[in-house]
Amino acid sequence: MSLSLILLLLISAFDCVSRTIESCKVDEYTKVYCEDQQLRLDNYALLLEKSPQAHGFILVYGGKKDRFGQNPNRGEARFRADAIKDYLINTRGIKSERLRTIDGGYRETWTVELYVCPSDSTEPIPTPTLSSKQIKFRTRQPKKREYIISCDGI
Repeated sequence: MSLSLILLLLISAFDCVSRTIESCKVDEYTKVYCEDQQLRLDNYALLLEKSPQAHGFILVYGGKKDRFGQNPNRGEARFRADAIKDYLINTRGIKSERLRTIDGGYRETWTVELYVCPSDSTEPIPTPTLSSKQIKFRTRQPKKREYIISCDGI
């Protein structure tokens, strides 16, 4: 093998490793109180502000039960992800084009994973542990206010 080929392979390997390190999950949470969620999202916004070229991925899994122990709404992960994105845009001033939401499917407990990734990276791959057939959903339509990130009146 020529020296230039070895160098090229080393550079490619280093680039791959550095992207993996940069494309990291920065937080994961479940079953948190409102204030804790706001604090986590505020910290996430600060990370995005410090990395102006990066994109944020918000990966959300629905759970068997909602935060009040009731059966979840159909589309809970999407509603929760949209509420998080709305909070980051309207409260923390993050530009919408820097944020991407991902419906991760279902797990035993609803879970949020927050990522900060280089703009050219692929989105994180969801790892659901339950299928939608294993979830008993509410029959009523969800209300947007159920997913707003605000600690007023809670």
